[in-house]
Amino acid sequence: MRVAETVERTKDHIARCVRISNLLALWTITTPEVELKSVIARHLYWAVQSAERLKVRLTELAVDVDPRTVALNTAANDFSACELALSTPEKIRTLYGVALVNLKKSIVDHLDRSGPLADEPTTKILAELLISAARIA
Repeated sequence: MRVAETVERTKDHIARCVRISNLLALWTITTPEVELKSVIARHLYWAVQSAERLKVRLTELAVDVDPRTVALNTAANDFSACELALSTPEKIRTLYGVALVNLKKSIVDHLDRSGPLADEPTTKILAELLISAARIA
């Protein structure tokens, strides 16, 4: 995978993490169940930390990016489904069944297409993000 493609894929991961964190922040406010607020908060923390780690990697690649302004080129349907979820079961179903699943698929695809020899720092970060995501699920 070329550096330019790595940069674009990493920007896409950042945009997905930012969108997920924005949705989770909104859901924290609108979800009445305290137990679910703590689950949502764990995912919110993971999404923000993931975006920050990927932003640091882009900085290492000499790309200055503001995560709030990164355009999301893909996954518009994923997030529109999440934004339309009104009840708590719908929120959890779209989080675990749509948004996080597609983010993980995108990260795994990035790892498959870019081996450790091509871009070891990025693949290491992405692999660590997958491991930490599995722990909070």
